[in-house]
Amino acid sequence: MKNKSLLLHTCCAPCSGYLVTELLKDFDVTVYYDNSNISPEGEYVKRKSEAEKFYKKSGIKFIEAKYSHND
Repeated sequence: MKNKSLLLHTCCAPCSGYLVTELLKDFDVTVYYDNSNISPEGEYVKRKSEAEKFYKKSGIKFIEAKYSHND
């Protein structure tokens, strides 16, 4: 186990996939998905689902904030 942890915000898997693989060399990475700015909600769900699938398949912890576009 590495002694440094990193919480990384991502908007989608393609944007951060390579970066996370590099960061894993030095950090325990947790990916944080919080993108209520994305509209419509269906687009948000599509991006979130692909990111979650990618990171979980890679064994990387993935957490999501609640979608709240109006806030």
